[in-house]
Amino acid sequence: MALKNMSIKKSDEIMTLYFDLLTQWGDNQISIYPYSALKGYDIFDIDNGLKIFLANLIFKKNLSDDEIKQYRGWGSMGIINYKLAFAPDDFVYELNKLDKNSSEYRIKEGSILERPHDGMVKIFDNENKEPITSFFDFCLSLGKNNPDYWKLVYDRLGIDK
Repeated sequence: MALKNMSIKKSDEIMTLYFDLLTQWGDNQISIYPYSALKGYDIFDIDNGLKIFLANLIFKKNLSDDEIKQYRGWGSMGIINYKLAFAPDDFVYELNKLDKNSSEYRIKEGSILERPHDGMVKIFDNENKEPITSFFDFCLSLGKNNPDYWKLVYDRLGIDK
C-alpha cells in the first residue's frame, strides 16, 4: 500500500535503497529482484519518491540545460527499470529454482516484460500516473523561488509531507 505522506528525507531513503538495487541489477549481479528487496515500498512509493527527489534537486540546484536533459531522461527510466528489475516474491522464487542456463529459465525471465503475474503494475499503469518527465517540467516551471513551491509539488502528487 502506497505511503500517504513522504518527506524529503523519506524520499532520499527510498531512492538510496532503489538506486543501490538498480546498480547491482545493472551490473548483472541480480536477474530479477523480489519485491521484498524494496522493504515494503511499492511502485507508487518509488514513483513519488523519485518525483520528490527530482523536485528537491530542482529546488536546491541551478540546473544547466545539459543537466535538465540528463535528469529528465534519467527520471523517466526510473519506473521503466522498476518494471524490468522487480517482480512478486513468488515469481522470483520459482525463477530461482530453475537452471539459469536453461531455456525454461530464459522464457520465464522474459515473461517479466508481459507481467502476467503482477497486479500492482497493472493498477499503476491504469491509474494514469503523471509521467516523471511531465512532473519534472512542472517543477521547473514553478521556479524554486516560488513561495508555494513545496505546497504545489505535494498537491500535484496528492500526498502530504
